[in-house]
Amino acid sequence: MLQLEGLLASGRAAGADLVEIFLERTDHLGVLAEQDTITSVSPAFGMGAGIRVFLGDRDGFVSTNDLSDHGLMQALEQALGMLGLSHSSSNTSPFEGLQLMRDFAAAKLDWLDSCPSLAEATLKLLEAPAASSTTAATYRPGAAATPATGSRC
Repeated sequence: MLQLEGLLASGRAAGADLVEIFLERTDHLGVLAEQDTITSVSPAFGMGAGIRVFLGDRDGFVSTNDLSDHGLMQALEQALGMLGLSHSSSNTSPFEGLQLMRDFAAAKLDWLDSCPSLAEATLKLLEAPAASSTTAATYRPGAAATPATGSRC
């Protein structure tokens, strides 16, 4: 099995500031009782992994329940791809331990300040052409209302 250190090193070698991997295993037993009688017992289990890659103030996240070497590497490649990075087997270097901790979320603390107020956004959306076939729109200060594209604001 691919060592987790190898995934960390591959992500860093591709240019990521930080690569975070978590593994999860859950076991659940559901029991349904009706009128003091157990009518159903439902066991369930799950296993999976999540890979988050940080680059500057952006991050990419992929989860998978394919814990094979290929599945974990594919998830890493997808997370890297979200940030415009790519994995290459020729540029991997060994994992050299953890660096000093950095707060990667600190760069995202002011995102709400760049969003318009509710009143400002409402006015812009009401000014949008009535003939538009879309029902959702986004607004950025200084720009016209545009169809929704997944903006955080």
